[in-house]
Amino acid sequence: MPTPTESHKRSLTILNVGHGNAAILSDEGGAVVFDTGLKGTEVLRFIRKNGIREIEALYLSHSDADHIGGASTLLLDPDIRVGHVYLNGDSTKRSKVHRQFRYATVIARKNQGTVTHTELSTTTNPADPRVGARIEVLYPTPEVLLSGAGGVELSGESITSNSASAVIRVGDDPSSSVLLCGDIEGACIQHWSDEGVDVRAAVLVFPHHGGSPGQSEADRIAKFCRTLSNMVAPIHVVFSIHKTLHNLPRQEILDELLACRVDVAFACTQLPSRFHSSVASASQWRHHLGPYGATISEADITCEFGEAALILALTLRTA
Repeated sequence: MPTPTESHKRSLTILNVGHGNAAILSDEGGAVVFDTGLKGTEVLRFIRKNGIREIEALYLSHSDADHIGGASTLLLDPDIRVGHVYLNGDSTKRSKVHRQFRYATVIARKNQGTVTHTELSTTTNPADPRVGARIEVLYPTPEVLLSGAGGVELSGESITSNSASAVIRVGDDPSSSVLLCGDIEGACIQHWSDEGVDVRAAVLVFPHHGGSPGQSEADRIAKFCRTLSNMVAPIHVVFSIHKTLHNLPRQEILDELLACRVDVAFACTQLPSRFHSSVASASQWRHHLGPYGATISEADITCEFGEAALILALTLRTA
């Protein structure tokens, strides 16, 4: 059985997977993976480069392919052991990617003893915190999962894979934590508002990769963005995107974030060309200004957990 590779320096790396999400926590407790992107190649690259042989847990926010597609790559690799998989069931999925993932969990259980958990909710949080950085699931609640994707909210609204997406905060304190938002929609924001949930974080990984949160009306998009920003109060906002697809992040979302927090800094795993001219002149894009004034256009984004605050840095992607 492979042995875990532990790091005593706490960091969360948001990987450049194009349009999708994937992040890896490395600390004294081991390694934890949050989403895997579509193919898993970048996750595997990071794991092998850093000598990781065991993954403590794999948290999958929801069943869309750009979040779980690479999970099968990890689960079927004979040189990597995944201890636990957390994902909410989703009966609406009929894709080849989702079916392959289900097969992979069976093989991982038989070959590596991987345990799959079919609930990822606010009750997933253990009574005894893990060794290393704190991991908190802030949404969905168990009540949402009583119906689940394909069902309906108590309000009568439909529940989709996105609206039931898990939100996970990594870090011990709001000043040094990262909020991974998956693809949340308005129901999540409303729950936090109604229940007074503290969701503050230094880094916000913006939902929907900087696209519309399941809403088309400009005023609803603005309200969603404004409410999320005020609740999280981020210092940095990260967009995990493919620079040539979907024209993301949307300008109206960036404008709303800046209106809420004038000192906020943006970072993209793949910086769209339309923002290249802003790197040197606009402070919100300062993370993309590299040595000698060069623009960093594609990068993994590493969040290092310090004693008092979180340090965010872009690392040029290397093989």
